[in-house]
Amino acid sequence: MIGSLPEAEHVWLQKYFSEPNGLTWDALVSGTARRDQLDAVAPWLVALAGPASDGPVILPFYRGEELAGWYATARTDAGQHALKSTIKAWLGSSYLSALQPAPSSNPSSAALQERFGRQVLSFTGADKAAIAAKLALYARLASQRPALARTGPRPVGLIRSDLEKALGSRDETSALRLIAELRATGRLNEENLKFLDVRLKAGLGQWDQIALDHWSIRNLSELPLPPQTLSDLIEALYRVHLDDAESRGDIDGVLSAFTDQILSPYPRLFASRHGVRTPRIVKAFLLHEVVQPRPTAQILETLADLLPDDETEWAAPYLAATVGEAAEPRAVPPATPNLEPPSPAPSTRAEDGEGAFDDGLFDRAFEMDLALPLHRKSVSRLLSCVRFIGTDEARVRFLAAVDDQPSVHDSLSASLKDRIAELRTVQNSSGPAESLTPVTGWLDWARRLADGGDPDQASADALDNRSTWETASLRRNAGQCREFADLIGNLTGPAADMIRQALPMIVAAFLPDDEAYAPASKPVAQMALMIIALGDSVSRSDLEVLSTVMSALLDLGLSSAEYIAAVQDLASVQQQVASYANLAWSLDICETLAIAPVPSAEASEARLHLFVAILGQCQAFAHRLVASDYLPIEYLAHDFGVDPLSFATLRPSGESAEETSDATDLTGKLVGIYTLTETAGARAKAALQSLYPGCLVELNSDKVSTSALANLARTADIFIFAWRSSSHQAFYCVKTALGGKDPIYAAGKGTASIVNAVREAAA
Repeated sequence: MIGSLPEAEHVWLQKYFSEPNGLTWDALVSGTARRDQLDAVAPWLVALAGPASDGPVILPFYRGEELAGWYATARTDAGQHALKSTIKAWLGSSYLSALQPAPSSNPSSAALQERFGRQVLSFTGADKAAIAAKLALYARLASQRPALARTGPRPVGLIRSDLEKALGSRDETSALRLIAELRATGRLNEENLKFLDVRLKAGLGQWDQIALDHWSIRNLSELPLPPQTLSDLIEALYRVHLDDAESRGDIDGVLSAFTDQILSPYPRLFASRHGVRTPRIVKAFLLHEVVQPRPTAQILETLADLLPDDETEWAAPYLAATVGEAAEPRAVPPATPNLEPPSPAPSTRAEDGEGAFDDGLFDRAFEMDLALPLHRKSVSRLLSCVRFIGTDEARVRFLAAVDDQPSVHDSLSASLKDRIAELRTVQNSSGPAESLTPVTGWLDWARRLADGGDPDQASADALDNRSTWETASLRRNAGQCREFADLIGNLTGPAADMIRQALPMIVAAFLPDDEAYAPASKPVAQMALMIIALGDSVSRSDLEVLSTVMSALLDLGLSSAEYIAAVQDLASVQQQVASYANLAWSLDICETLAIAPVPSAEASEARLHLFVAILGQCQAFAHRLVASDYLPIEYLAHDFGVDPLSFATLRPSGESAEETSDATDLTGKLVGIYTLTETAGARAKAALQSLYPGCLVELNSDKVSTSALANLARTADIFIFAWRSSSHQAFYCVKTALGGKDPIYAAGKGTASIVNAVREAAA
């Protein structure tokens, strides 16, 4: 009973069954509690060990040796709504003498509220023995009730969150299923479906399929694009047409390719950045300004300031070539507020804003008009720009400029004044209509959520606006990362559920896969691991997030205590996902731990216990294991110093490793493997040569496009690409060599995943 409970459940149960509760957790664990006490608790502990349901959680409370009453709560929102009526319906007024909200001062009710984040009720009655018997019967019947299938459509926001999780793990099958579910809601028009198609291809890394579909981009550029779709389109175009010239440092080549391949065919894409801060999109808009007949120094510098620190060198030659050394430096802002109208920037003329507006370049028009003294026509243009740009930042800047120049009010028409007044009361993503402060980024998002913000609105903000949030400086600020981790880790109820859905987006923001992990982001990675470990269920996408998080933590370095805590969290997750379907993931995680430094003997013991636990779980599905499963296990056994005899029972009786061979013949075939995790690649090569005698296996770990990598991708009979351990330039090299076709992707970056990918491709 207690042994089947996840370790995380023991913590709050120990708080519940402690003073002033007369029944202690030690008595339950040791079995020294009375039989009636064990019978009152056992059915509910069994329910807690199973999957989350809408049923209640009801636990007894004792005063001394006597049963005093019960505390009840629910594990889901639906269960919370039905909790009170469920208790009333089952017990009735003939048994109940009190049913009311439990006092938060009681440690037992506080433990329940802290664990589930929902209201706790207390109840009692005159015939407590009869109530206990009826509750035990209810718990047994509830455990036998089949799960009810959902008959209505799920909320669109939840489906979109699941889609982002699937794309984060490049799970194309699940992503297509979720897109079909979105179609079935009937709430998407043709434009939305086109946007979804772009998001699908971008999430799966199919950038060339987006960038080379000329008429699709041309048609999309004529539509009012959401920020994420705009970001995906320009990202694809930049990656396909500019990355190569940029990697060579060819400034003229970048400008020429940008003009010919992006700006000339798709000028409408540059109407507005819509606040997107993704580096390639910012660089594309900077290049757009560079090639203008009269580039504006202020716009160029503003865009350059949005780039991450490691991209500042990229912008320097473009700024120098455009602005020139003779350009006047940006003025130092005064120490006190200046309410006088701003002086025109040296490169800005009165007609420039009007010309940019007429050309449909709303970002340029906005910046130019805002840099000049306001007048009736420029205010009208600015209002149109603010509406098109659609960001809170643009709205706030415009209103601040209007307030700083009160003299302009007298020249405005009544309709313009009404439009400005309406803009002041527009409800933004932060909540109250009167608030003018936008959600500026992940930290602000988490603060508002912790202050009681609507989780549904927060989910929509993250889905729709995350590409407009600055992340580079945030993930390098230790104090802000710590605050963010504490905020999301202490949420309860629906807000905590929403954080679980948003974790792939959070991890992508703080631990991007295309740059070195920032040491300051370590608390966020630790919190992400803990949130998943404490969850009621673990999805395939959660496992992919865990792989990223563990790699980051090991790269950043862990103390002995931190390492042991992380491995214990992994062990908690492993208990929930122990199955043959997840074996490759489990072995990959063990390999990640095996090849990384370990800070102490105690930490080494902790990772050994995890591996041994996985071996024990394999007994349940030993009949499904094949040779490609045994070999990674044997390699790991050598890593952890485990005696091979201890898992000999996993093989069929009397069968050796040599006798357990794969029926597929790969003699004379070339298997190419690309991975930056060279240890895993070497192990996979040895395993494949053992599984398929006569096959040729060649590894490549080039970080840039090379002729060796291109030749291997072209000539290999089976080419495996470990995308979770790769570089972007290598990916484009492979895609080009394969003629635009996709390589075979390994699900993970460990030996087991690579070997499984070859086995499935050869079958």
